[in-house]
Amino acid sequence: MDRIYVTDSSSWLQQAIEQLLEALVKNCGKIVHIEIANEGFLRALKAIIPPKNNPPLPIEEQVLGMIQYWTFAFGDEPGFEIIRELYQVCKEQHFKFPPADEQHVIQTSLSTE
Repeated sequence: MDRIYVTDSSSWLQQAIEQLLEALVKNCGKIVHIEIANEGFLRALKAIIPPKNNPPLPIEEQVLGMIQYWTFAFGDEPGFEIIRELYQVCKEQHFKFPPADEQHVIQTSLSTE
């Protein structure tokens, strides 16, 4: 899982891949969580959303939503600092994150571990 290919010009394919990724993270436990906390993976994920790539709005929102969800879900767990750092970098670069209920996200993630 150290490479993702979601830069395909087909937005429906990008959305399908992102939905699959989201489902894996929510349902497959710690082994997938460790994989997404990989620098190369997160760099590739972030590469989707810069304005120069002009991603369709639903894709940008989905990627930012996943980054935000993971930040809240993994909280202060050791080994997941890189996700919090990516979230902060995106905020500093003025990306607009979707509204999120942090308490609901945390409860959801704890119930799937």
